[in-house]
Amino acid sequence: MGYRLGDMDDNGKKVLWTGWLKQYLTYRYENKPTMLTEKEKELFLSWLPELGQLFEEAVNIICKDKMAQHIDTLSLRRLDKSKLVLQYPHPMIRLLTKMLNDGTKFDYYGEYLGNIYRECKGISQEEEKEFQEALLKRGMSI
Repeated sequence: MGYRLGDMDDNGKKVLWTGWLKQYLTYRYENKPTMLTEKEKELFLSWLPELGQLFEEAVNIICKDKMAQHIDTLSLRRLDKSKLVLQYPHPMIRLLTKMLNDGTKFDYYGEYLGNIYRECKGISQEEEKEFQEALLKRGMSI
């Protein structure tokens, strides 16, 4: 699905999203028809960079549940390279803070997490404070 989304233009993504993908994601995070697996959570996180203008809606769905236990370096790198943080700083910092607070393990986070954070302009002091506290609780620095 990630590859397919990457090959689509914004209109195609919107059609797919409104046609079934949003409902599918919502149902899976409501554990319908069965419990959501860790692998599915990792997979859904890996799709985020490809969603473009639908990023915020997807983050709103994903952040309702506990984050995946692991995010691989490639997914974090793609999130950094997508530059979605420039358009969607609030959902991006919310996503990263939730990952940190939920204990998501990162293979390698330094450069990518730091890049995203530095480009996160226009967030509130509260959002920044929550992110910094989440980093500290994890013993991480960027």
